[in-house]
Amino acid sequence: MAIDPSLPIIFIRHGETDWNRQGLIQGSIDTDLNERGHAQAKAVADLLVSHAGEWHDYDIIVSPQRRALQTAAYVLAALKRQHHGTDARVRELGFGVWEGKPFWELKDSPVYPADPEGRFFWRPDGAKATKMAWPA
Repeated sequence: MAIDPSLPIIFIRHGETDWNRQGLIQGSIDTDLNERGHAQAKAVADLLVSHAGEWHDYDIIVSPQRRALQTAAYVLAALKRQHHGTDARVRELGFGVWEGKPFWELKDSPVYPADPEGRFFWRPDGAKATKMAWPA
């Protein structure tokens, strides 16, 4: 699959989960949207409807995680689309031993890189790397 460089890529983040609300690191843990998350997903879908004609020919690719699939369901329904692709390469990064712990604990930990560039390459113990190569 070749990516047309003239087309924009639009990312939509999943709606809120209880873990988001509590400040817990989700990573690869499969969590559901909470009530507010469902409302957020519906609001994004409703916003996209005003541009539905522009999105008609776009592929919709979704993480296989429940919170992403639940968010995408609102978008697909609003755009009257049936099909989407599920691709593990767009799933959230795994945080290994840190999953389920408060994010502030990680930020205060000496294992967490202080500089933003270092964070990009850092992988927590037990985290699984995701192959990010896209086919040409």
